Amino acid sequence: MVTKIVILLGISVASLLCWAAEPEIVEFEEMTVVGMQSLVSMKHNIIHELWTRFMESGQEIENPAIEGVYFGISWGYKHIGEDEKKEMQFFHLVGAPVTSFEILPEGFTYKRIPAQQYAKFVHRGPLTDLTKTYDHIFIEWLPGSEYLYDEEKFDIEWYDERFKYGEEDSELDIYVPVMKKTE
Repeated sequence: MVTKIVILLGISVASLLCWAAEPEIVEFEEMTVVGMQSLVSMKHNIIHELWTRFMESGQEIENPAIEGVYFGISWGYKHIGEDEKKEMQFFHLVGAPVTSFEILPEGFTYKRIPAQQYAKFVHRGPLTDLTKTYDHIFIEWLPGSEYLYDEEKFDIEWYDERFKYGEEDSELDIYVPVMKKTE
């Protein structure tokens, strides 16, 4: 019976499994992430290529803060192009949090992520369903929440042992920078 009610509301059971509906609000301390970055857009989406290159040489990163944890970090969103052909462009870094570094491997850079409050969501399922989770966050949850999106900060995707590329039982955490709405 629950399945019928959910489908009547226009939400499939499969899409409900893509995210945890209510986020946990967490605080991150300042951190440094070492990795590879590029300017990307939906037309020029090379995030998969960045991950491939990073994973091939990511073992060169010294002093990982958390063993086996990797981040996808996005920031600097802006719309480019004319009205009908507008698209989103942003920077994306794939990397690992580190406690310190002295020498960067060739082709690598670093980003200092300031202390920030985040809404933590869990994405469940393959990456092909990731847009469903982001739609839930920005279209459904955020407008009705007591928080605003802090567009000056960094979006973080947290990949650890729960992530299984292309698998239905894969999980990753999405950290969206937020600040309380003022009245």
